[in-house]
Amino acid sequence: MRAIVSQVGPLATASATAVCASQVVPDATALAIDGGKSSGYSATNIATTTGNGSGTTAVTLNGSKVSNGVALLFPPQPVVLVSAGNDSTKTWTVKGLGPDNYTSVVETVAAANTSRVSTKNLFCQVLSISLSSASAGNVSAGTNGVATLDTPRRVLLTDGGVDTGITFTIKGTDRSGIPITETLTGTSSSTVYTAQDFLTITQIVASGASASTITFGTNGVASSAYMRMDEYADPHIAIQCNATGTVNYTVQSSLDDPNDPSNATTIAGMTWVSTNDTNAVAQTASIQTNYTFAPRYIRILLNSSTQSAGNYVVATVIQSENVHI
Repeated sequence: MRAIVSQVGPLATASATAVCASQVVPDATALAIDGGKSSGYSATNIATTTGNGSGTTAVTLNGSKVSNGVALLFPPQPVVLVSAGNDSTKTWTVKGLGPDNYTSVVETVAAANTSRVSTKNLFCQVLSISLSSASAGNVSAGTNGVATLDTPRRVLLTDGGVDTGITFTIKGTDRSGIPITETLTGTSSSTVYTAQDFLTITQIVASGASASTITFGTNGVASSAYMRMDEYADPHIAIQCNATGTVNYTVQSSLDDPNDPSNATTIAGMTWVSTNDTNAVAQTASIQTNYTFAPRYIRILLNSSTQSAGNYVVATVIQSENVHI
């Protein structure tokens, strides 16, 4: 078969807040995507703190997206709701029109304690925003962002407290622009990262309140595009990995297939096994290795690297075309 070439890296410097800056989740709500790699986020383009001080219930819509008392959002976006005081005993109600600019949408969202939350729904128009009782401090409203990473890579959750009883569902796209979803279980004042590589992150939803602050960002882990082998062809496979700069990588394979009609799994649920060739596990230099059987998929896992330009791995995979009958 024709050689398959796939590259992993280089990675930009990891940041624990690349996707979501530090925030406290008050309940089963969507998070504000307002980290260093986000775009489109604004805490005030629907409602500024001017006229929305302590004691606010009906929010005055006076941001840059507002015309004649209505916030116009094109393309449709989630709404971010910001509390400068402790509003954790209250709820927000956002009313407007959905992405079709016709269907009425009403969403109730738990309010935060000196933090921010987001609606799960997309709004094309926002007609009104209100709090269930008077705000403790200034409030504002705006649009949520989308995080676009430097290259497809893992998404890192950092918990400031014990969040082992809640989950975080991450939605976004992969390197090909295909929508992907993955759910992470919170940790006890530690970190955990996704099994999939995300290029963009469009929404993160918590299943419950966080114990303390949390952030979402990146670490130093990423994998190459998955290289599909032909299990009906000759099983012998040659692999060459060209390492450039300071890297640490592992050749991995999987017999799982998300497209298998009889035994499908999710992409996040695929089991990846490091090669039996120990020279291709946690390797730092260029190597050649091989498989004497044909797995369904091969990838290169970048365990770590100097996170700057010039540090990456290029893998070339060739499977024999001789078919044995």
